[in-house]
Amino acid sequence: MAVLRERVMADDPVSLDELGLRFGVTRERIRQVESKLMGRLTGLAQQGDLHSLVTIASGTIGDLVRLRTLVQRHPTLGQTVPSIGQPVWRFLDRIDPAYEIKDGWCAWALWPAP
Repeated sequence: MAVLRERVMADDPVSLDELGLRFGVTRERIRQVESKLMGRLTGLAQQGDLHSLVTIASGTIGDLVRLRTLVQRHPTLGQTVPSIGQPVWRFLDRIDPAYEIKDGWCAWALWPAP
């Protein structure tokens, strides 16, 4: 959970070294945990309810939309994910490279940058 909150979801991520020191493991081990976590989260975004939200959001965004408008149209995106203390829209932004949310705007690309 610390890797999720402090690396993946953070605006200013904690370094791999800092987390490694805190948990008594190497920075490489933290990187491995982060990589495995991202794989699982990406898989979640491609199935079930989360996939439905991704599909709805991408259909609403088009190329660019204000984040406020997106959340008004789909209030679920504004709800907080309790385990990470972040809204669903931030979760999607962090795990799906097709989304870019910045300065109150949300962009969606069919082909994310390499």
